[in-house]
Amino acid sequence: MFRKAGDRRSAALGKFVGVCLVLVAVLAGAPVLLGSEGSDRQALAERIREEVDRLQDLRGRAVTVREEQTGLRARLDAEMAKLAADLVRVEEDTAQARTRAAELRDRLDAALVAEGRDVRALETLRSALQPAALRMAERVAKGIPYRRVERAQALREAAQRGGLPALWTEIEEELRLMKTRELLNAEVEVAAGRRKHAYRVRLGLINELCVTEDGAEVGVASHVAAAPWVFLTEPEERSRVVRAVEILQERRTPRLSVVPFVEGGGK
Repeated sequence: MFRKAGDRRSAALGKFVGVCLVLVAVLAGAPVLLGSEGSDRQALAERIREEVDRLQDLRGRAVTVREEQTGLRARLDAEMAKLAADLVRVEEDTAQARTRAAELRDRLDAALVAEGRDVRALETLRSALQPAALRMAERVAKGIPYRRVERAQALREAAQRGGLPALWTEIEEELRLMKTRELLNAEVEVAAGRRKHAYRVRLGLINELCVTEDGAEVGVASHVAAAPWVFLTEPEERSRVVRAVEILQERRTPRLSVVPFVEGGGK
C-alpha cells in the first residue's frame, strides 16, 4: 500500500515538474519587453526556476525515501520469516519438552511406588531383626566364653540403633560362628585373680575347650558368667579334651615329611 501511494506521488510530482519546465521555456523564448512588464516576467521565470529546482530536489528525496522503504520492507520480511521459523522450532521444542516431562513424571511416580514398597519391606525386616538380635544377645550372654561380653554388647547396641546394616552384620557374624571352629592361644582365668595362657578350641557356639600351656589345667566352657570355665579332674575326661586340642593343632600345622638320608647317595 505504501509503495503504491509513493508511486502515485512521484508520478504527480514528475508531471508538475514537467509543466513548470515547459512554462520556463515559454517565458524564456518570449520577446523581450521593456519596462516593468519585462522585469516582472523575468522575476516570475526566476521564481519558477527556483521552484522547479526545489521540486526536483524533493523528487530526488522521494526516490531515496522510496528506496529506503523498499529496503526496510525487505529486511522486515526477512525478519518476519526468521521469526516464523524460530516460532516453529520453539513449538517443536516445547512439545518435546512436554513429552520428556511426562516420561520423567511417569518414571518418578514408578520410582516412588517402588521406593514405598522397599521402605515397607525394610521396615518389616527391621521389625523382625531387632527382637531377633536381642534374643541372640541373651543366648550369647549365657553361652560359651568366646568374646561373650563383647558379642552380647554389639548385638544389643545394633538392636537399639535399629540400623539394618549393623543388625545384619552382627547376626551374620553369629551365624558364621555357629558353623565354624577355631583354635587360638589366649588367656584363661584358672582361679580368682590368676590367669594362664592356654590353647582354646571353639566348636561352633556349642562348646569351648581349653588346655593351659603347661598342661596343668584342662577345662570346658561354663555357661555361668562368673565362672566361665569348668576344670576337669577325671583323667579320662582330661585325656579326651587334650586329644581334641591336639587333633585341631595337627590339622592347623602342616606335617613335615621325613625322608631317610643315605650318605653318598647310594644306588
